[in-house]
Amino acid sequence: MAIYSAALRIANNQGAQSHAQLVTTTTKRANVLEIGLTLIFANASQFGLGHMVGGSNALVFANGLPEIGGVSNGTSESSITVGHTALTGGTTPLAFYRRASIGGAVGAGLVWTFPRGLTVPTANSISVWNIPATNTNSNTDTWFVWDE
Repeated sequence: MAIYSAALRIANNQGAQSHAQLVTTTTKRANVLEIGLTLIFANASQFGLGHMVGGSNALVFANGLPEIGGVSNGTSESSITVGHTALTGGTTPLAFYRRASIGGAVGAGLVWTFPRGLTVPTANSISVWNIPATNTNSNTDTWFVWDE
């Protein structure tokens, strides 16, 4: 097993949509070890972590970078959904693994850790979700760390 990371600047504060996703392939599952984000703008924000109902509609992908040299790029990808295009994808998770409210200060953020790994099955995704129904969340710098 190898450990991979991907970081993205996410400009999607659309209410009740996926903010960022880690998307697995049809042949590889991912064990998420860490997810974090920091606010780019001073907007109080609420996020949750869960599996969307109806699956993924990710548009922009960043391949994982190996954390140990000499290993090829991971086949899992962390991805973002941008604007209203996410509305054609999944809907609000039925339950959240984590929820957080972050005060409105540039650089404020969160780190969710999963010491034994949070498994994302093959051909599936996990989403950091914009919880508010209105467009009040901040844009973020978001990262995922996982092993395959």
